[in-house]
Amino acid sequence: MQNNKKDKVEKKDKKVQTKKKLNTRINKDTILKVSIVLITLLFIFIIYQIFNNIILKNKKVDLSGQNYYQYFYGMYQEYGGKIDLIRDKESVQLKLESGKILNLDSTPIYYKDILRKVILPSKMEIVQPSSGTLYKIDEFSNVFQENASMYVKKFNSENGKMLDNVFLYDGEDLYFFVDETIITIGDQEITVSPLSYCIVNYRQNIEIYDYEKNEYTIIPEDIAKTVDVQATNAKRDYNINLSVDTFNMGDVDQLLIRDIEHLQQFEY
Repeated sequence: MQNNKKDKVEKKDKKVQTKKKLNTRINKDTILKVSIVLITLLFIFIIYQIFNNIILKNKKVDLSGQNYYQYFYGMYQEYGGKIDLIRDKESVQLKLESGKILNLDSTPIYYKDILRKVILPSKMEIVQPSSGTLYKIDEFSNVFQENASMYVKKFNSENGKMLDNVFLYDGEDLYFFVDETIITIGDQEITVSPLSYCIVNYRQNIEIYDYEKNEYTIIPEDIAKTVDVQATNAKRDYNINLSVDTFNMGDVDQLLIRDIEHLQQFEY
């Protein structure tokens, strides 16, 4: 009788031990499978990032937390909330919180609540008229004023580099000024403040945005197609012909480069 009881207890213990071993094996198998899945997902993510950022050269920055504005042919457009600025191989896009996607050109994006600060959506050409030197800066660069001086920095970078005696050009129609500049269209003169820009749609129309006045001027086709547009920086003693994309300092004329990609990178 006692032996039968003992045998039953031993059998029960063996069953418990077997069940524990089975559960342990199942847990180990589960952990191994989960680990393999996680490692695979991590590997896929890394490959995606490499493909996205290096091969496709895609780039995305989060603009959330600030309010911004742009002008499109004189029409004011404001952005806020969750915003992503995205560059892929084909275009630059602004993705809004509503899901709406805007295709952008080189038109500057201004901070609404931070004075004298702007985002440049496209790569830009930095021109130093005194030396005739041309450089390029990356898309999404910030230009801002600090202690009466202008600086450029990469988005979210801590440090900026001073912009002294320069103007910026998008390689097509837009000129961005970091100094006070006089724009001349025939007999008409318009003085614009730093951080202003001018778009010359050759022989079509001329668009001018004055940052300090927050004033947008459109010169119609009947005037624009008959005269060249000049921009003069009297303080720096240089002149730009915005209609034919040349600049001069003194008696020397120099043609601007339209293919920005081939320019040397500006160190900033």
